[in-house]
Amino acid sequence: MRLAFACIALVVGTALAAEPKLDTHGDPLPEKAVLRLGTVKYRLSNLAGVGFRKSGELVGLTCALDLHTFSADGGPKATVTKLLDRPGSTFIRLAISADARFAAAHVPGDKKLVVWDIGGAKPVEHLTRDMADAYTMTFSPNGRWLAVDDPDNDQPMPLLLCDLAKKEWTRFPHRPAHLAGFSFTPDGKWLTVPIHAAVVVIETATGKQQHRQELPGETVAAAATSPDGKTLAVLPSSSRVGKEPTMRFYSTENGSDAPGLTGPASYSRSIQFAPDGKSLVLAEMWKLREWEPTAGKWLRDVTVPTKYYHFEPVWSADGKRFATHNDCMLAILDAKTWKPLRPETLADVHTNRIHTVAVSPDGTVIATGGEVLGLWDGITGKRLASANVSAAAFLPGSKSFVALMRDVRGIAVFDARTAKELRRFAVADDQWKNLSFSDLRLSPDGKTLTTLAIPGAVNQPGLTIRWDVATGKATGQRETAGRRLRESFPSPDGKWQAWGGVVTPEDPADGDPLAVLPRDELGFYGWAWSPDSTLVAMAHAVGPRGKPKVETMVVFDVVKKVKVAELATGPWYRTAFTRDGRFVAGIGDSHVTVWEVATGRERFRAACDRATMILPDAIVFTSDGKRLITGHDTTALVWDVSGATK
Repeated sequence: MRLAFACIALVVGTALAAEPKLDTHGDPLPEKAVLRLGTVKYRLSNLAGVGFRKSGELVGLTCALDLHTFSADGGPKATVTKLLDRPGSTFIRLAISADARFAAAHVPGDKKLVVWDIGGAKPVEHLTRDMADAYTMTFSPNGRWLAVDDPDNDQPMPLLLCDLAKKEWTRFPHRPAHLAGFSFTPDGKWLTVPIHAAVVVIETATGKQQHRQELPGETVAAAATSPDGKTLAVLPSSSRVGKEPTMRFYSTENGSDAPGLTGPASYSRSIQFAPDGKSLVLAEMWKLREWEPTAGKWLRDVTVPTKYYHFEPVWSADGKRFATHNDCMLAILDAKTWKPLRPETLADVHTNRIHTVAVSPDGTVIATGGEVLGLWDGITGKRLASANVSAAAFLPGSKSFVALMRDVRGIAVFDARTAKELRRFAVADDQWKNLSFSDLRLSPDGKTLTTLAIPGAVNQPGLTIRWDVATGKATGQRETAGRRLRESFPSPDGKWQAWGGVVTPEDPADGDPLAVLPRDELGFYGWAWSPDSTLVAMAHAVGPRGKPKVETMVVFDVVKKVKVAELATGPWYRTAFTRDGRFVAGIGDSHVTVWEVATGRERFRAACDRATMILPDAIVFTSDGKRLITGHDTTALVWDVSGATK
């Protein structure tokens, strides 16, 4: 009997142990992760396009050629279907129709353009066409037409238009401008094609050029034709007078200015007439805005995942919803109110990649930087606040942090839990006029802040400026080798500069430069300094010239002037040391790993989201070395590494 109860207890205990740990939104955490900062709901890596089926389902197409189908009730759970099974492949030329009827992709290895009918239960190959490349492709919203620019013909980048029902192609001798994409009217009757200093409107059924609008001396950033085909909206990429470019309206009947219509000033590269033709929707960075041309005013805006280049919102067939997205996640909104139907997914701050992470000295607050700065409780993982500032550097005491402001150009100190501004640094007005401040490094004692000031002229060197944190005043400056701090790669104490595989003391009296790696064997990402500025890690890249691969991490002691370790990492992109320098962490293609520096022994390894090379600062240990925080697409993960770093 006792043996039976013991067996039952063992089975129950094993079952309970096998249950995955969940985040605050009820989603499973990766093994060995203890917290997720943010939510993965509606997060799709490398999302390329979305469409609504007539039955209400929302379909997302990713660059892996996966179709993610969400139910008509707007739930975040999706079924996944592959269009083409090519493991490890990423496709960059692809599109999906707004009615989720068709999807298309250029397959480089086969040198073909493939179009699938995705309207049924399973995708079916609809047509193929031999094509060396396809720079841009767009479906009409009703799935009737496909426009592609094809560089593999006599004319430079001619436009191809396919009638998908008839599977017939028509070629036009236009060279589309890649700054702006094609756009169809909702019914597919008109195709708008920006061609550098002009815009062409084509009637799709006849293939006739309905209108050509010349814009001498301009480059077109975006253009769209009204649903009735009578009005052309054009947004130049720049303004001759140095202000934001202003949208203009033209009559497609005679090319004159459209009477009674006023355009907004905007840097958007994506404009779209609303389905009723009365307003325009502009996609700007992280924001959609609606403009009414007859009244000449903005009607509303909403912060959502979007990009201002080719990612336009898509309306459902019944007109009650629309979806917008960037390449990391999507959002579904009510078409009448513009309110998110799942607001909790957008309330967690990040809708794009997290570029930086920082943790307060006591570990109670974590800051994640990206399009905004997010503050999180380091114990529970709940969101505390957000601020429109760049990456944070926490001050001693853990109650505040210093950051670069975005809305108002300046440097300021903020409350660590509320993001309330406490005080500003004394930055002269003329500095802001001539310099652009970026990056920040705080000394280990929290007394000195280092920032980089970049001049407007490209050929001028950057300036490294030091600030007294207590007074908020600049204490000195010098020219720096790179135009970013991470190019010149200074140590936390400011006494060393790493550049091109060489570590150079700031004061020549401290010694000669130290060669760590040959310049042609230095990986571009993955470097880091230990908090005490004694150790530097660099990526060692080997392989054929022009295509080297990072295989190891070299750890060099700048005090003893010796290489102390070379770790067999494989490809990796981010690095962080524990405060005492005994352990170092790195992220590769799909794993986070912790090594013991002295022995080179791997102490911790866990699968995680794939890292991207543009996020070198998105990794940090807590000051006690017991936790590791890593930033990913829209979320950050907190790992318990106490067993590895004890």
